[in-house]
Amino acid sequence: MNAIETLPRHPRSSLLRTVGPAAGIALICALAVLFWSRDEVSGNHPELAVAPLTPEPAENAFVQMLNASRMIPADLVDSNPKKIELMALDLVRDEELEARLSAAGRPAALLLKLALERPASQAPQTITPDTLGDIQSLRRLEKALQVQALALARSGRADRGLDLALLLAEAGRRLEESRGNTVFWSTGNAFLDAGTRIVDLIASRHAPSDEALRRALAALPSLRTDPATLALAMRCEYAAFARHVEAAGQNRAAPARASLWQSISAGVSNLPLFFKPRQTENLFVAYLDHSLRLIDAPVSSRTGAPIHPHHDPRLGQRHRLNPENTVGIGLLAVVTPPWPSLLTNRLCEQSQLSLTEAVVALRLYHNRHGALPATLDALVPEWLPAVPRDYVDGEPLRYSREFFSVWSSGREGLEVRSATDDVAPYEIFARLEFAKAPAAE
Repeated sequence: MNAIETLPRHPRSSLLRTVGPAAGIALICALAVLFWSRDEVSGNHPELAVAPLTPEPAENAFVQMLNASRMIPADLVDSNPKKIELMALDLVRDEELEARLSAAGRPAALLLKLALERPASQAPQTITPDTLGDIQSLRRLEKALQVQALALARSGRADRGLDLALLLAEAGRRLEESRGNTVFWSTGNAFLDAGTRIVDLIASRHAPSDEALRRALAALPSLRTDPATLALAMRCEYAAFARHVEAAGQNRAAPARASLWQSISAGVSNLPLFFKPRQTENLFVAYLDHSLRLIDAPVSSRTGAPIHPHHDPRLGQRHRLNPENTVGIGLLAVVTPPWPSLLTNRLCEQSQLSLTEAVVALRLYHNRHGALPATLDALVPEWLPAVPRDYVDGEPLRYSREFFSVWSSGREGLEVRSATDDVAPYEIFARLEFAKAPAAE
């Protein structure tokens, strides 16, 4: 046997062979964690700052006008929503409603007091029990006024019902503009949608006077909301979110009455791999900027380009097992899911207004000529300045004299195939009942 082979090996050489690979792996892991833990450098975003939260003088003047209108007594301004709701319902049952609305310049005071109880500077930017109570009261009032408007039309007072439906729609527009909050914007969207649909029903199935129809046709263009209203609500959500993220990044412990996400973020605040405030804010800004560009874009242009909080447009699709900034992305997932539906609701709202304009103009045309026109072009320029547009796909509204129908393609691109097609699948649809048979009053 070779003498060299019989020599005992040094213990240190065996130890190096054993520990060497583990030390290398540990070093690689440490470098990876160090790389991942770098937070993106976040510049300020002055264009998305909290400036929109400041109340504007015009809004304060509007509140003063409501107080001066005396449609709701001043002692009820700071009262609970239920009392204001009951007072509003008493007003809409009042026989002098039409005169009251005319004298007050048609402000939607009886509805908007619920939305404007607090000064604009104190408008909630997050969902609280008080906010939810306001929304619930508003939605109850919306349903009650829908029933009241239809009851007026069925009882032979179609003109009064039409005016009340327009008032409901006007309240929706004011609600969308009154608060920097996407939840209240959604509530206003529901009011506006309900009011315009009731105008459709009354104009299609009942017999309002030509004077009332012309009044409605003149009022409908003023109900269109500027896309800036939704943009403002989204920016205010961003401002509130950015403040929460900044606070979570600075606090090392959760406050005594912390919410779930505050507790989680505070618990991992010492682990920069899992929570990066600046990167979270940058991701949110990118998501917000992408959403704002789509506010009035047709649905077809969004195909193949979904917006999702887990997708960073600068980095590509994230791997679901990537632990980087897990808490920040979780916060984004809480705030942003309603936004795609808000964008679609914005388009449907505008298309519904186009549909209502078409229905009212068709009713006026039918009252004069005793028949429906061959195309919507016949309504221009006497009744409408242009053929109403379908905002969902950017094309003119669909219309069929044969099927007595006006409709929007909707987000699914649906089309009417026969006069017996079910109305339910179509989001924006009106059947021209007055052209099929005399309305039963």
